[in-house]
Amino acid sequence: MNIIEKKKQIVDLMEKNDESLSFHKPKQHSKSSLMWNYFKIVVINNVKQDMVCCDKCKQLFVYRSKDGTATLAKHNRSCESDSADSNTKLFNQTQVTEYYSSSKSHDIPKKFKEKVKLACTEFVALGSRAFELVSGDGFFKMAQSVFDAGKYFNASSNIDVKELIPSPITISRNIDNLYEIKNNQLKNICTSLKSFCIICDFWTEQYTGLSYCGLALRFITTDYKLHNFILGCILYDVETQSATNIRMFIDAQLLSYGLSLNNKIFVVSDNENKMRAAFK
Repeated sequence: MNIIEKKKQIVDLMEKNDESLSFHKPKQHSKSSLMWNYFKIVVINNVKQDMVCCDKCKQLFVYRSKDGTATLAKHNRSCESDSADSNTKLFNQTQVTEYYSSSKSHDIPKKFKEKVKLACTEFVALGSRAFELVSGDGFFKMAQSVFDAGKYFNASSNIDVKELIPSPITISRNIDNLYEIKNNQLKNICTSLKSFCIICDFWTEQYTGLSYCGLALRFITTDYKLHNFILGCILYDVETQSATNIRMFIDAQLLSYGLSLNNKIFVVSDNENKMRAAFK
């Protein structure tokens, strides 16, 4: 039973005042969250569920002890109930600690580490992927998003991961949209650059005879971090690769990002004559 079905079942029991349904307060101790003054744990047939109910509006929330009560605190502040007491005021303002990462270290059981290790090994082997793939930022971000999605379902949920992972066609269709978003973000960054370095390279595809320009951007931020961006692999549709044409082509590409070369203060490190002539 998934989380939606579970909520529907509990709501039905609440509407019927079913005797199998009850709500219990957890045992309080010195470190207990004050949120338990406003929420109860859902119990069905004397079995605690991974659900809690708001005392004010009766809204249901997925809850497991390892998740913490930050979500419950946010709901408590926004709850539209007219009832209020002195303790409620304590949560009318977002607590800064809600945005901290937990300082507690999480000991991951060895069996889970072994299972993930095996899955990563099979992922690399079955897909003929590079070993380094599992250490990339993109892989970590994808794995974290899948992990976060899993936290919304309890252990008894029978979720097929194929329902969560998009198809190759869906991903391919989303590439252009993602490119537009990231490209616009890069353009916004470029508007504030006072100095930068460009790297350009030209080559001709031997079968089609078409020429291309690879253009990269590098700059250092005020906190001394080096950033590298590939602006594009662009079809070079100018008649010749003369110094004048190259400069005109590069200027046009940079202008699309709000960038322009400084003709008074510059350094050219390319030794090729036409490149030196283009940017001198």
